[in-house]
Amino acid sequence: MLNYVLPVVAALYALLNLIKDWKAHQHRWRQVLAFILIAVIGVGTGINNYYGGKAAAKRDKDLRNQISSLRDQISNLVETSSFNAQRDALAQELKGIHEDLRDGFSKLGAAIKPRPVPQAVSPPSVPHVKIVQHPTPAKSDAAPYGLQIIVQPDTQMPAAFRIECDGPIADSDFYIAGVGPMMTVRTTIEPNAYLISIGFPQIGPSTPLVVNLYSRDKIQVTKVDPLPQ
Repeated sequence: MLNYVLPVVAALYALLNLIKDWKAHQHRWRQVLAFILIAVIGVGTGINNYYGGKAAAKRDKDLRNQISSLRDQISNLVETSSFNAQRDALAQELKGIHEDLRDGFSKLGAAIKPRPVPQAVSPPSVPHVKIVQHPTPAKSDAAPYGLQIIVQPDTQMPAAFRIECDGPIADSDFYIAGVGPMMTVRTTIEPNAYLISIGFPQIGPSTPLVVNLYSRDKIQVTKVDPLPQ
């Protein structure tokens, strides 16, 4: 509000001075010109302050949105880290029990043919890209399993990939770590694959792509292919 009061006060002060010295302007055109100049300065300053205020408000809103987006990213990464830390602690706690059971049934193990345990399949490597996958908390009971995939390149490159899994995908979300607004974003969920393409910005070593996939059953990434731009 102060931005509009000052130009009005300045214009009124100049107008009072003009009235005071009105007789000093002998020619009519000089009087009209002085009045017009004062009006232009006052109105112009008011308009400039109005649009400057709108621009500042927009910058403030954009900054708040970026801060909110970064806060959500940090929260997601912390939740995933805590989730996996709890799983690791539980696995370590159960390790001793497993060892006791294994020792206790060692004689039976010699008589029973062990059944092979399926191992998680690591997706084939993509040139200049490191792919890490681990469980993440689910968002709903409809899709109780979550899988976080981090796609981290060793150089700047477009974020355009087809992520194939060994089971159906129900839901998803994503972000580029440390980055707020994105442009020209396209995503598609196929039965067993997730396609994502981001026009701007590119991903890099310190700004990897983070994709969270949610499913009704446990899934693993089996293949990641770059998409043509």
